[in-house]
Amino acid sequence: MGKHGPENFRGLRRDDEQMNVSLKPVFWENSVLYILDQRLLPFKEKFLAVKSIQDAAFAITDMAVRGAPAIGITAAFAFALGCLQDMEESQIVDILGNTRPTAKDLFTALDFMKENKKDPVARALEYLQESVIKEEKLVKNAAELIPNKCSVMTHCNTGFLAYYNWGTAFGGIAWARKVQKKDVFLWIKEARPRLQGSLTAWEAEKRAVPYKLIVDSAAAYVMKKEKIDAVLIGADRISEKLDAANKIGSLELAICAKYFNIPFYVVAPETTFDRKSADASKFTIEERDAGEIMSMRGVKIHAGNKENFYNPAFDVVPAELITAVITENGVYYPSH
Repeated sequence: MGKHGPENFRGLRRDDEQMNVSLKPVFWENSVLYILDQRLLPFKEKFLAVKSIQDAAFAITDMAVRGAPAIGITAAFAFALGCLQDMEESQIVDILGNTRPTAKDLFTALDFMKENKKDPVARALEYLQESVIKEEKLVKNAAELIPNKCSVMTHCNTGFLAYYNWGTAFGGIAWARKVQKKDVFLWIKEARPRLQGSLTAWEAEKRAVPYKLIVDSAAAYVMKKEKIDAVLIGADRISEKLDAANKIGSLELAICAKYFNIPFYVVAPETTFDRKSADASKFTIEERDAGEIMSMRGVKIHAGNKENFYNPAFDVVPAELITAVITENGVYYPSH
C-alpha cells in the first residue's frame, strides 16, 4: 500500500487473527480510492479503482459500496477527489448528494468535509479515523445487550462491508462472539433484490459466526418455530423521535418481532441521526430502478414492463416498534 493505505492508519486495524477479516470496504492510495466491489461478492473479492468524483458517484449509486457509514466514508474521499479535480464545492455536493438520498451518513460526511478547511485528503482521513473510533464504541455497546447462549436475527448486511472494521448490527454480534466469547447463533434475513443477506453470510463465514440464511418471507415462520432472543438491524436515517429508515423489509420484521414479543434493536452511529427531522414523515425514501427486481444476479426472472414493478429501497420502522437504538454514545429508548 501507499502512504495512505489502511495498514498505516494508526489504530485503525485490529489483529487479523482476532478479527478473521483482513479486507476493508475502502482504502486510499496515491490519490485513488479503492472500493471492495460488493456487486461481485461473495463470489469474487475485487477492488474497484475510483479515480474521480464521477467514478465515486457511480460506485455509490450502483451499490458497489453499501451501508450508510461506508457510504459516508466513501463520500468523504469522493469529496477529496472532487477537490483534486478543481471542482467547486457546490458541484461536489450536488453530484454526491443525488446518489443515495436516504443515507444520512452521506450528508454528514459532506458537511464534515465542508466545515473543515484542511487539505481535502487529510480531512477525509480524519473522517475515516473518527468513524472507526465510533464504530468500535458502537459494537461494544451493542454486544452488551446480546445475552450469552442466544439466537439473534438480522436483516440485510450490517457488517464491516457496511462500515469499516466491524459494522453496526452484525458488528455487535461479531464482537459478542469473537471478543466476549458469547455463544451466539445468527439467523440472517435476506434482502431482495440485491441479496445483501448473502454478504452477511459471507462475513459470518469469515468470522466463524454460526448462522442460517433465510429468504425475506421466512422471518415470521422462524420466529414462531425457533427461539429468537433479539432482532438487530442497522439504519440509514434516524429521526429525533427515533423512527428508523432501513433496508426494505425492516418494517415487516419489526411488526413480527412485536407480535412474538422479541426485543428489536437498531444499531447505528449518531452520524445517522437526522437532527432536523422530528419524525420520519419528511424522510426521502429512495426508489430504485424497477429493472432490478426483474432480474437476479443479471439473469432475467420476470417478463413484462417496468411500470408493473415497484422497487423502494427502504422502509421506516416507527419508534413504537423499536425497543432501543444503540449508538456509540449509549442506548436510547423510544419508550422514554
